Amino acid sequence: MVVPVNEQEFDSSANPAADLVESNNDLNDDIWDSDSGEGPIQGETNPVGDIPRLRREHHTAGYREAIAIAKDQYLQPGFDSGYPLGATVGLEVGVILGTLQGLGLHSLERVAQNELSAEALFSNKFYDETDELARPKFTGSHPEVERWKQKLSEIIKDSQA
Repeated sequence: MVVPVNEQEFDSSANPAADLVESNNDLNDDIWDSDSGEGPIQGETNPVGDIPRLRREHHTAGYREAIAIAKDQYLQPGFDSGYPLGATVGLEVGVILGTLQGLGLHSLERVAQNELSAEALFSNKFYDETDELARPKFTGSHPEVERWKQKLSEIIKDSQA
């Protein structure tokens, strides 16, 4: 049989892959070969061939459902426990950096920006992650923020003397 493909002719009878597909189709035909008339209807998909697709679909649906449940279970409680601390720390860091900038201490401000970055302040060094919610290892104000407040207080005190 000659079939035109992309303006070239293709002879499927000389193609070993086409022969393999054709022989596989013959094998599948034997499975459904019965006099009872049972088996796939013309145009119906092969149920054995649908198993991998169905498995993927169910796996994907299960994964999405698990993510949705986990979000409901952990996201809001994590936000509720972390937001007040993050807001307080952010406000205090802003005051420290703004004061250093206002005093014209740009080199010290750059050091403070590095030491008071979100990555530094919320690292494992300051938080216990033994459960789902990372809990601070400190009580009250963040230790790094307190250290910088003290440093800033000393700078202001020295500049007034």
